[in-house]
Amino acid sequence: MTDQETQSVKLKLPGRLRICEVCGEARGWSGREKSVCLCEGVSCRRCGERNVRRPLTNYSDWREGGWWHVAWFGYMKSCPQCQQSASAPATGGEEAEQRSGLIAAERELVDVGAS
Repeated sequence: MTDQETQSVKLKLPGRLRICEVCGEARGWSGREKSVCLCEGVSCRRCGERNVRRPLTNYSDWREGGWWHVAWFGYMKSCPQCQQSASAPATGGEEAEQRSGLIAAERELVDVGAS
């Protein structure tokens, strides 16, 4: 029996839920619902380095013993580290630069239209 299987047996996780060896979250199927761990998430929109929960998925909080749903707008949330340093400038790479460029262009269009 592997360490992961031993850990799952000790925790008595339902169905085929297992603890992810990378992030420590539950992943897999409980029978009727799929639990998606942080490794299967999307990149933080602010830093691009860490993951946040994937939108329109569910996850099992095995520590508290409940299930949670991530709404469609969940991708807009920053990772916990970025939330703590909200005053730090965004460094999300090329994609973030493109987004900020589009926002600036939209503002210019609005300003021109208002003149």
